[in-house]
Formats: sequence, structure tokens, C-alpha cells
Amino acid sequence: MLKRNPRNKTRSLSFRSAEFFKNEINFYEKVLPELLQLQNSKEFSGSFDNHVRLCFTHCDGEYDMICLQDIRTEGFKTKEIIDLEHGKLILKTLARFHALSFALKDENPDKYKEICKEITETYYDGKFWSWYKKLWSQICSVAINAVESEYPNSIYVKKIREFAVPKRFKDLTKAVKDNKVILHGDCRASNYMFKYIDDVPVDVKMVDFQQVRCASPVLDVCSVIYSNVSLLKDYEGLLKYYHGNFAIRIKELECDPDVYTFDMFMEDVKNYSFFGLAFSFEAACTKLTYRDITDVVCDNVSELL
Repeated sequence: MLKRNPRNKTRSLSFRSAEFFKNEINFYEKVLPELLQLQNSKEFSGSFDNHVRLCFTHCDGEYDMICLQDIRTEGFKTKEIIDLEHGKLILKTLARFHALSFALKDENPDKYKEICKEITETYYDGKFWSWYKKLWSQICSVAINAVESEYPNSIYVKKIREFAVPKRFKDLTKAVKDNKVILHGDCRASNYMFKYIDDVPVDVKMVDFQQVRCASPVLDVCSVIYSNVSLLKDYEGLLKYYHGNFAIRIKELECDPDVYTFDMFMEDVKNYSFFGLAFSFEAACTKLTYRDITDVVCDNVSELL
């Protein structure tokens, strides 16, 4: 699988593609190897191997590219609609992935700080507001319209109007500054590929680490749940399922079990679960109106240029 910086200069500048590619390349070349090295120093079954093997990269800001193993040859494929089985598999995988960061920070804090410097926030930073504001406005309009259509004259209309406003972007930027763990950062369904036995999902691979960031693990967890309506029906159960798997892996990594307790996790859920709701706006809009959103972003950047 070959990903490359768009040849169209306007599109590349519009989407700040070089910054996203550099972030993903740094993750594969400088961050992931350190996490896996820590894992390999421990003895347990069921290691985190839910990433796609890297073949090569090139990064010069213009002709950036990433070549990954084509896991479709091993039977992996995407799933448009995520049900409870798929959701639990994703959350179990995220729990193992997040645990590696906590364990490395606990065991070798200097090394953890070093690799975190290789990760750059590509989205939720105040300096990107002029780039993002027109798209955010359109996303919020779509969300408000959807709620007004599905739940007219209800309390939900009031709540969505209070939430889907420009100032919410500042809340999102604050949420990503609580640097607890290395996240995937873009947990939409299309960024997971599943392997099946008799139509039952038995394995999953995470792809697209262009938005990898350091923040509370709740940002990943709630992004998965909020962007898949079938998972919201078992919201509390899935939160417990995630942390249960996280706690098991922390113990296997010989890490202090109090590094991130369930109470600490739930406090983060209280403070940051709104991030998943905001993420769901864009995930839905990007899927349904990708061409329109692409045009809006390009027009926005053209005006800035």
C-alpha cells in the first residue's frame, strides 16, 4: 500500500499534507520501534502487533511517501459499519497500544519524552484555526441540521446548538494538551482493517497514523464509540471493557497498576469525552460529503494564499 503526498500543489497545501506525512513517518520510524522494543523485553502472549509492516518511507516535504505491506493479501479488509464485535476488538487493540506508552513512560521517562518530541499536533492547535474554521463551521451546520431533523423541538436541539459553536475548537485544543499517552488520533472505521474466520472478526490492524498525538487515551476511546452509533448503546460497558483490557496489559508489562486506574480513566471521560462527539461530526461529514468538504478546505487555503 503506497501513500504519497498529492501531486496537485493546491491540494497538498490545502490539506497541509507534508506536515501530516512527516508526523506519520516519524511515528513509524522513531516512535513505534521504541514501543515495540519495550514490549519485546517482556514475556507474555498476545503482543501488540496490530500495525501494518513498514516497507520504506521518503520525506522531503514535496515527494513524501509511505509504503506499507498490503495486508489484503492476508485477508484483511475494511468494514463500513462497526458493530459491537468490531468495536470491542478495536478497543482491546487500543488498550494494548496505549499501555505500551504508559509502560515506557513509567520505566524510562527520558526515552518517552524523547520519542514524544517526534510527534507534532497536526490538527487541534490554535495556530490552525484560520485553516480549519470554515470546515468546522460547515461540520457544525450539518450536525445541527441533522439533530433538528431527527429530534425536532427537543432538548437535543438546544444542546447541539450550544455545543457546535466556534469556541468549541479551543476546548478541543485544551483536550489534546493533557499528555498522558501516544494516541492513534484518527479512529474512524476506515482506519481499521479486519480479518475474519466464518464472518467473525478475529484480528484488526490500525492504519493511517497521520494524526498521531499525545493526549488522554479517552480521546481515542470516545472517538471510536461516538462515531459508531451501535456502540453508544453499550457506552458504559465498553468503557469498562477498554480499561479492563488496559489493566491486564499494564500488569503484563510489569508496570505500576496505579499508573492509570479506572477512577483516573473515568475522570478523563468526564473531562474529555466531548472530544469524541466533535470527532464524530467530522467523521460522518467526511464520509458523506467528501467532495464538498475537499472543495471548502481548498477554497479556504486559496483565500489565505
